Amino acid sequence: MTTAEGAVGLTSVLQSAQSPDAALRGQAEQHLQQLRENNHAQFVASLTEELCDESKPIDTRRLAGLILKNELDAKDEARKVSGRQRRSRREGGGGSLGP
Repeated sequence: MTTAEGAVGLTSVLQSAQSPDAALRGQAEQHLQQLRENNHAQFVASLTEELCDESKPIDTRRLAGLILKNELDAKDEARKVSGRQRRSRREGGGGSLGP
């Protein structure tokens, strides 16, 4: 998948995640979860691109920003620890998991 195809795909998934149709919304939420789990760094990068692209619909940009904020500042302690561990591994450090 090219970057352009990925960007269009993410926009579509974000639109579906806001659908009043519960089945469509559920599928989109599952897809977002799979993207998050399969390649977290790419997921965050894609959300950032969506947020910054002024040609994208404002609703998808807003949702991308909200998801991105939640990824970077997780309320759930387990997600915080997991995110810190991922960032530590990516940065080549094995150090403390402190704030």
